[in-house]
Amino acid sequence: MEDRDSNAAPARPWWRQKESVHRIGYILSAVWMAGIVIATNGDTGHFLFNFIFTVPLAGWIIGLVAAALLRRAERNREG
Repeated sequence: MEDRDSNAAPARPWWRQKESVHRIGYILSAVWMAGIVIATNGDTGHFLFNFIFTVPLAGWIIGLVAAALLRRAERNREG
C-alpha cells in the first residue's frame, strides 16, 4: 500500500504561508490601533490619532511589495 503523503507537496515554513502572515498582520494592526486609542485616551484631536490607520496601511503595502519582490526573486532562481 502506498503512502498517501508521498505525492503531497513539501510542507512550507510558517513564514511562507499566506494565512500565517495575514494573521500576524491583522494582530499587529489591531495592537497598533488599540495602543493608539489607549495612549490618546480616545482623544481624536491628539496628534498620534492621525497615525492610527496610516501606519498599518503602510505596513500592509510594504508587506505586499516585499512579497512580490521575494516571489519574483524565487522565480528567477528557479529558472
